[in-house]
Amino acid sequence: MNLKSRSVLRIVPMAAVMGTIYILSAQPGDTMSLPQLPGVDKLAHTAIYGVLALAILFSFNQPIKKRDLKRVLLLTVSYCLVYGITDEF
Repeated sequence: MNLKSRSVLRIVPMAAVMGTIYILSAQPGDTMSLPQLPGVDKLAHTAIYGVLALAILFSFNQPIKKRDLKRVLLLTVSYCLVYGITDEF
């Protein structure tokens, strides 16, 4: 498998998590069976966006992460914020 194919495959988990967030956020809140605990929806948001951040970090190859970790982290947070904002509208 060449480098380009591996690079494309590294994006698959990110796309899967984004698709899952999109599908779940399109459902009315009362159709989801979350435990009746205060703040459980916030915890669920934090967890799924944490998984998205990990998937985005995975999409960057190792040499880029080693060379410019601050930029990779900034891009990861930016992608999560932009996706979260666009998902709300």
